[in-house]
Amino acid sequence: MSFKKFMARALQPPEDGEARPASEPAEAMQERASPMTKAQFEKHLIERMNALLAEADERKGLAIFANVVTWKLAVLCQHSGPGATGHIVRLLGGHLEHLVEVERGQREAQAARKRGDLPS
Repeated sequence: MSFKKFMARALQPPEDGEARPASEPAEAMQERASPMTKAQFEKHLIERMNALLAEADERKGLAIFANVVTWKLAVLCQHSGPGATGHIVRLLGGHLEHLVEVERGQREAQAARKRGDLPS
C-alpha cells in the first residue's frame, strides 16, 4: 500500500462495525457512537487534550506531546489543502495573541495591586 493510500485510509473515520484497536477503551467507543452537539464535542476534545497534556507533563514528555500534536496538525493541513491550512495558521495566531493578552492583563493587575490601585 502506498503512503498516500495509507494516509487516506488513516484520515477516514472508522466505519460502523470496523474493528477498533485493542487498546481503545470500550467507553471511548461508546462516546464516539453517542451523538453530540458541536459544543459538547468541543468540550469533549478539550477534556481529552487537557488529560493528554497533563499526562505528558507528568511523564516529562512535553516535547514528545508537541511533536505528536504538530504532526497531526501537519497531516490535517496536508489533507485539507492550502485554504484550510491558512485558516488553521490564523487560528493558531489568534490563540497565541489571546494568551499573550491574558498574561499581560494579569501582570498589569498584579502591578496595580502592588501599587495599591486595586484591592487584593
